[in-house]
Amino acid sequence: MIMIVVVIVVVFLFAGQWGCRPPWSGTGQHHGEGGDSESALEILKKRYAKGELSKDEFERIRKMS
Repeated sequence: MIMIVVVIVVVFLFAGQWGCRPPWSGTGQHHGEGGDSESALEILKKRYAKGELSKDEFERIRKMS
């Protein structure tokens, strides 16, 4: 049983080295901190580019921020 737990922990630790971040790392977009998080304007531009927002919605939201 202990070996299974150790293997799972090791897998999670190595996954962090391959670009995947464990949920407890505290960095990234979920917590709004860290150097790789996007600004609100960057997210807005991406949503507009994907077609999720109309031009009017984009302009209205951009002016609010």
